[in-house]
Amino acid sequence: MCTGIHTFSMLLTPNNNFRFKPWDEVKLYEGNKLHATFFLNEYGHKSPAGELILNGQCGSKRIIDYFIAESYTVDYPTYARGWIEQFLGEAGVEYEFTTESSGSILSNNTSIGLMSAYEQIMYLLQISG
Repeated sequence: MCTGIHTFSMLLTPNNNFRFKPWDEVKLYEGNKLHATFFLNEYGHKSPAGELILNGQCGSKRIIDYFIAESYTVDYPTYARGWIEQFLGEAGVEYEFTTESSGSILSNNTSIGLMSAYEQIMYLLQISG
């Protein structure tokens, strides 16, 4: 979350045999080393020269696209980190914390959910400093 959102755009020749759809993984290599993994935002747009345009985004796409469909009301002492871990897991995101902190304790009657995981997680990170 702290490194931001990375995107890519790529042109493919019109005579390729690739078949892509949104959310397909695209892995970019430098030599034999994996450089980055992206998820396609869209597919099928063509440049004026007829080339196929691929646009993608890093794993942040998962939390931006994932909508927390439930509403939770916190009515017991709980920390932000537990909720962050829950929503990252639900969105299928691999993560690693660089701190042992549990984040801020959430106030009684705090409402969580009914928004994108990205928005919710950013809020929980912000209140945790």
